[in-house]
Amino acid sequence: MSFHKNTRKEDLINVLKEIGEQATSKETIIELKTKLEKSAAFKDDPDFVINLLNLSVEDRQAKAERQLQETNSQLELEKNYSKLNEKLNFRKLWQKGKQHNKVQKEIRII
Repeated sequence: MSFHKNTRKEDLINVLKEIGEQATSKETIIELKTKLEKSAAFKDDPDFVINLLNLSVEDRQAKAERQLQETNSQLELEKNYSKLNEKLNFRKLWQKGKQHNKVQKEIRII
């Protein structure tokens, strides 16, 4: 049987449950693979079961990719927020400096 090269234990468990077999995370990958190969669904239509397994892998990878994109977007937002906050603080300090200079000029005039 040719598994997807990125097949994980969770993928085997998901497929076994989808085809009506019992599977737990306590079982080893080899035990899960053997159980899958001996299942009635696999014996009836191995291509279908392999396709289910491939879909499980692809779904998991797509979910991980979405999560990574969300994390990167969040980091980018935090970075932009930090930059804006720095600019705002700089402008506040600059305004205070301008006001301080005006006061000093007025004091010199007096």
